[in-house]
Amino acid sequence: MQSTSLFLILGLTIIHYVFYFFIKETNFENILDALSSSPLFDFELNDNCGAKDHIMFYRWEGREETEYYWSYGKYRKKTEIVDVKDITKINGYKFCYSKKKTYLELLNNGQIIKKGESCKPNYINCGTIETLE
Repeated sequence: MQSTSLFLILGLTIIHYVFYFFIKETNFENILDALSSSPLFDFELNDNCGAKDHIMFYRWEGREETEYYWSYGKYRKKTEIVDVKDITKINGYKFCYSKKKTYLELLNNGQIIKKGESCKPNYINCGTIETLE
């Protein structure tokens, strides 16, 4: 009876060790976020996107501006971030696009197909988007 308990504890310890060090954690929230995102349709470079969306390439977090002042018998400082800037243009043009459907909608309606499959006969806009099959 004792040897069975010892083997059981040893086996559980080995299984715990394997799961802890060799199996990586999967973040399913990122997978679900990817399905709710949308591929870019009708993209173009233009100085005015009109009703279309545009890509923000980078957000410059600005710079710190520090002001020193005298208050209540001590020097104090006040720091704030100024000149935060979203970079939306490259060479004077915005990258404009339309969002039509999410990846999940495209998967469910048959517009995204697996590698090696062919589109349904009545679909004009159909194809393989992902390269991971």
